[in-house]
Order: sequence, then C-alpha cells, then structure tokens
Amino acid sequence: MNLEASSSSNSKPVKPIHRLWHWFIAPSSQITEPDQRRQAVLLSALLLVLMVAGGLVEALTIPLIDQPNYTGYWDTLAAICFMAVIYGVSRTQHIRLASILAIFLVIAAILLRAGPSLTVCWVDFWIS
Repeated sequence: MNLEASSSSNSKPVKPIHRLWHWFIAPSSQITEPDQRRQAVLLSALLLVLMVAGGLVEALTIPLIDQPNYTGYWDTLAAICFMAVIYGVSRTQHIRLASILAIFLVIAAILLRAGPSLTVCWVDFWIS
C-alpha cells in the first residue's frame, strides 16, 4: 500500500491524481495489520465515492426535477455530512467503529427514506 515503494519498482512516475487519491484513502499509520489496512482503504474509498456520487446525483436532480417544492436535497446533505464524519473516523485507528457506523448509516438511510412507504404498504396489505 506504500505509494513510494510501489512507484520505485516501476519506471513510470506517479501521476498527481494518483498521489491525491492515495492521500485520501491511505490508512492510519497506527494500523499495522495488512488485512486491517486493506479494510481501512476499502472503507475510505467507498465512503468517498458515495459522498461524491451522492452530491453529483443531487446536483443533477435539483435542476432536472419538475417539483417546485423539492426538499430531498436536505436528506442527501445530511447523509453526506454523516458519511464525512464516518470518513474522518475511518482515517484513524478506529476502523472497526467506522465500519459499524457506516453499516448503521446505511440501515438508517434505507429505513428513514423507505420506512413511511413500507408502513403504508404493510398496512394496506393487512387491511385488504
């Protein structure tokens, strides 16, 4: 996972975008186990991609949606803020805590967004 070590064996210079990406996903130096380092890199990369993708999708949705009172961007902004906090935790030695928080965030986001419609479907199913 060491960028300098891997670049010294190759004859190609490391591009600045690769160096920046590595800086964003590099695990804490306090994590010494190789498997935990891989998990930390994976979690950091996943959180970064989700934050950027969520922001891009919402940025495209706002001008394209045909609803004058659309406020769904607040949900996306809140989720991105929570992911940013979890990303910050994932950059420390507390990778297990960050993983648990990420799982709970996904579960909470699904239940909070789909929960009301699931409740209506569940009630309709039992009433009819």
